[in-house]
Formats: sequence, C-alpha cells, structure tokens
Amino acid sequence: MGHPWINMRIRFPIRYKFLAVTTLLLVFSVVAYLFLASQIFRRDKIELVFELNRGAVGGVASEVNTLFQGVADKMRLAAILSQNDSPETLRDVFASDSGIVYLAASYSFRDVEQTLYTDKAFSETYALDESYFKKTLPDARALPFNEMQSEGEAIWNATIPGGPPLIGFAKSVSASNSSDKSSKSASAPRFAMIAFVRADRLASWFGQGHLNDVILVNRQGQVLVDGDQKKMAAAASYAAHPLFKAASGMGFRSGVANFDFDGGHFLGAHSSGYDGKIIVFSQIDGRHAFTAVDRLIQRSLVFAMIAITLAFLAAIFFSRSLTKPIQALVDAMNRVAKGELHDSAINVGTRDEIALLATSFNKMLADLSASREALEQINREL
Repeated sequence: MGHPWINMRIRFPIRYKFLAVTTLLLVFSVVAYLFLASQIFRRDKIELVFELNRGAVGGVASEVNTLFQGVADKMRLAAILSQNDSPETLRDVFASDSGIVYLAASYSFRDVEQTLYTDKAFSETYALDESYFKKTLPDARALPFNEMQSEGEAIWNATIPGGPPLIGFAKSVSASNSSDKSSKSASAPRFAMIAFVRADRLASWFGQGHLNDVILVNRQGQVLVDGDQKKMAAAASYAAHPLFKAASGMGFRSGVANFDFDGGHFLGAHSSGYDGKIIVFSQIDGRHAFTAVDRLIQRSLVFAMIAITLAFLAAIFFSRSLTKPIQALVDAMNRVAKGELHDSAINVGTRDEIALLATSFNKMLADLSASREALEQINREL
C-alpha cells in the first residue's frame, strides 16, 4: 500500500496562486493609481477653472467699472452744459466713443422732459426712430424714478424684444459744479440725468463661445448683459442664483464657489463693480469642466487594461518557468515513493532555493540508493 500523499490531487497549484496574487496586486495598484490620479486631476482642474472664472469676472468688472465711471463723469458734465444752452458743445462731448447712445433729463422725476443727445449713427444701425428712446423703450421698461430720487443712482435692463442691447443708467445731479461746496451749490435743485448705454460690445464678447458663461447683473439681480440675448430681452432675474446670493451676502469684493443650480453642478466666481452696484459672475458647467479629466481617466483606463493584459501574459510565462522545477521535483518524489530510485535524480537548471532543494533531494536519493544496496548485500550474505 502506497503513501496517501502519492495519489493526492493538487486542487490549487502554486502556479495559479502566483497568477492570482500577481493579478490582484496589479489590479489593486492600477485602481489605486487611477483613483488617486482622478482626485488630483479633478482638484487641479477645479483650481484652474476657479482661476479662469476669477480672471474673467475680474477683467469684466474692471472694464464695466471704467465704463460707468466715464459715463457718470460725462453725465455730470452734460448736466452743467445743458444749463448753458450749448448743444454743439454737448454733441462734441459725446461725439467720442463714450458708450452713451441717448441722454435725457428729467426735472420732475416722473417723465423725460428734455432730450440732450442721441447717437444718430447707432440709431441708423439698428433702425431706431426718434420715439424709441423717449416712448417705446420707457413703455417697455419703466424708468426707475423712485430709485433715482431716493438712491441718487439707478442701473437697469434696457434691452427689449426686437431692440438693441442697452443698459439704463441714471444719476440725480445738480446743475452746479460738483466741486463747489458752498451753500448755494448745496441748495441747487437736483434733477435726473438718464442715459442708455450700449451693451452690444459686452454682449458680443460674452457670447463668443467661451467655455464659461459670463453674466452681468445689477444689485437687484436683474440681468444687464448675458451671452444669451433672449435673457436680456426678457429681463431675466438672477436673484435666486447662488453666485448672486454669495456676492450679495458677503463683504468680499470677489469670490469663488462650487455649487449646484438648476439641475446641474457648476464652478464659478463673482466680482462686484462700480461700488457694488453691478455684479459680474462667471460659471462653467461641471460636465464641461471635467470633460478633459474624464477623457484622460478613460484613456488611462484603456492603457491600464493593456498593461494588465501584458503583465498577465508575462506572469503566465514566468509562473510556468517558476513552477516547472517544482513539478519536476514532485514527479521525482512520486517515483521515489513508488520505489523507483534509479533515474529519479533531477536537474532544475536554476540557482535559487529550488535548486538547493533539488540538490538536497538528489543527495537524499543517493543516500537511499546506497542504503538499499547495502541492505540487499546483507540479505544476500544472509
């Protein structure tokens, strides 16, 4: 009766264990790398998007601030000139590129009483008649006289369906020189200077297919300039927008935010201009922002699968070379267990622990053969 282990079946060979361990380690390493890489890529992308938005709103806020400061200065100058009956001088003041296409005065804070300037070239470009600024536009967008009188300034949406993109801007001014601090200047009657400022240049820049959406609103949240001119014509409100709330609720002039809105995830930034009366914010849809990252991860995954496949094939080759000497040793031990001592010596051809084991096995085999021969000689003599 032979030894029980001679007929024992190997259910899970070392070769398969080696392949399984190697594959698991490789897959774990690849998955860990892709996870960490995706997190790093996304974090870097978020910072890059924040910088893009911050730069966009900062540049627009600076440009808008310069525009309205210049318009405000010219309106104060026009208030003085209008009292001196100098229409030619007034036209010369606005003949340069001031951004103002229509300027009027309201002494009652209830209606437009006097037209001071009209940009005829602008009116011809958009085919506007003489009543557009004095009647058509005010009827469609009521002039905020109460705000003009109580706050001293008002900025509102003046873009109506079928009309050019405009921003309404009004100031409560005095005909006296603003630098005159005398009691006479302080008691001078005040009236409203009402201007319509062209927004077509800003609107065209906002809608040039940028990755980010740049939007300009007043402090009530009413859109002033948007890349989508339909929203301008509809005087869309952004009062509920997270970026507007952030800009209105914090004391900082600018900031960035990562937020969910209207069923999507966005990255954006906001900045205030013209003493906080105008808010610029820029946002990028998260799906667009992370498109490059997702593509990079997908390509990395493809390369990882190729690497895993090649590594698996290499592991099969090396596992075969690793387990072949072990299998030879097992076969030799089986022959020895059956009593076949002759021709059972093995040569694994390696210089590792298996070679040492094979050398010990061969020595043991030689000792067994010598012992058997000695026993057989004793038996013969007996």
